[in-house]
Amino acid sequence: MNSKRIFLAIELPEHVIQGAEKVKKEIESTGEDIKLVDKRNFHINVFFFGTVSDDMLEAIKTAVTSTVRSFHTFDITVKGSGVFLNEKSPRVLWLGVESPELIFFQAELKKKFAGLGFNTGEKKYKPHITLGRVRSFKNKSSFLTILKKYTSHVFGTFKSDKIVLFESTLSPDGPEYKKVLEFKIGD
Repeated sequence: MNSKRIFLAIELPEHVIQGAEKVKKEIESTGEDIKLVDKRNFHINVFFFGTVSDDMLEAIKTAVTSTVRSFHTFDITVKGSGVFLNEKSPRVLWLGVESPELIFFQAELKKKFAGLGFNTGEKKYKPHITLGRVRSFKNKSSFLTILKKYTSHVFGTFKSDKIVLFESTLSPDGPEYKKVLEFKIGD
């Protein structure tokens, strides 16, 4: 039986990708030990499934198809920047995502995925765009200063009209993402 490592995400329009790439380049110029995300891989993660069988993949497709039909397109604003865990121990650098509709949409999907047996966790969904992951600290104040410049910056608003199921293949150069299927929201 075949299996794939998959996740569900929203793709970004070019103007948002360009803004994220600008911030990423500034962070890169600090020389910090951060694994930065390739601009082709910028996205808003909606749900990470891990490795699933072909049978489970079909069940996921069915669950997503039924959910997207009950929604209309919605606006997403990319605004602000920050870190996960916290400034004392930053691990992930991100751009913020604002969309009450996306949060509700993800909650509805999460219910369906829990019904399929996936561990949906207790953590509150915080949509974001990952810029990079901190490997070690030389001078964390350098990249924190850059991120602080963008805490209120609006990178753009766009209408989300689809969600994409991606396959993720890990390699020494970083993950490679391949589209498995697109779902139109509101179809």
